[in-house]
Amino acid sequence: MAQAEGIAAYEQAAETFNAVGEKCRQAGLAFCYHNHAWEFEAFDGVKGIHRLAELTDPDLVKLCVDVYWVTIGGEEPEEFIARYADRAVYYHFKDGAPGEFVELGQGQVDLVAARRAALACDPEWIVVEQDSTAKTPRDSIAESLAYLCQIGF
Repeated sequence: MAQAEGIAAYEQAAETFNAVGEKCRQAGLAFCYHNHAWEFEAFDGVKGIHRLAELTDPDLVKLCVDVYWVTIGGEEPEEFIARYADRAVYYHFKDGAPGEFVELGQGQVDLVAARRAALACDPEWIVVEQDSTAKTPRDSIAESLAYLCQIGF
């Protein structure tokens, strides 16, 4: 069978995700999908991430929402989180601009709104993720931690 392309790839993935999600549930685990920016590409007006969510069972397929990639994908994290509140169980908070990762509070991601939306979902986890930095790990962590404290974490 040829590999699906376009929106059909997301429809095919949804079938697989539901099946894997059921096996995970039977084993006492949760299946979580982590988004990147490419899922926000539209095919005939339908974004892949939304088609995938539409065709997967919220009880079987949960989301790890990466707020940086939601932003880079062209949506607002607060709105995305609210839309999928029934399945968003944990979050990756990182900041930056297209092609660039920076410490929290230094980029384009609306982390204040993302925090508010995520906390409304009673998350199991909010993970700070720093893909890369020019700073030392200690300096990078200190800067992001200071920002988290500033916004009420």
